[in-house]
Amino acid sequence: MLINGVASSGPADLIVALAPDPYQVADTLQQDHPGWLILWAPWRRKFCAFSRDPHATSLVVEAVTPERLIALVRQADTEPRPSR
Repeated sequence: MLINGVASSGPADLIVALAPDPYQVADTLQQDHPGWLILWAPWRRKFCAFSRDPHATSLVVEAVTPERLIALVRQADTEPRPSR
């Protein structure tokens, strides 16, 4: 079977070939949330977001899916945080 012009050995290859590039997903999320530094951490296989708020204590959230990461970012944005 060919997927995007590359030989595939089975269903797992199909899933990987159809999955969006996590680096591009992180870049898109970053553009949508400028108050956060968002990246794909391949060594953890997770998306990570670091708050850029200079007046709040350090805040890092991570999730396996971009949807869950954004939910955590939104939750963090609405919760009061102690100032430095």
